Amino acid sequence: MENETMLKEILHAFKLHSEHMDEKLDRKINELRDELRAGFTDVNKRLDRLTARQDGTQADLAETNETVNFLHSKVVQHEKKLHQLNSDQE
Repeated sequence: MENETMLKEILHAFKLHSEHMDEKLDRKINELRDELRAGFTDVNKRLDRLTARQDGTQADLAETNETVNFLHSKVVQHEKKLHQLNSDQE
């Protein structure tokens, strides 16, 4: 009978230890999950900022391209006028 009582106490101790380890593991998993979420949130914010910066840069490049095209057309117009004035003088 004494052996049976001792065995039950040992089994109970194992059960308590197992529950404690499960709780500890669950806490650690939850901490890691929270850290991952925070990390992904930070990465998403950074990606959003980069995307916004890229969109702004693309808009600036498109505007610059339009300006260059306009200026190029004006240069061509002035060159034609200069050629015309030059040929009128000859």
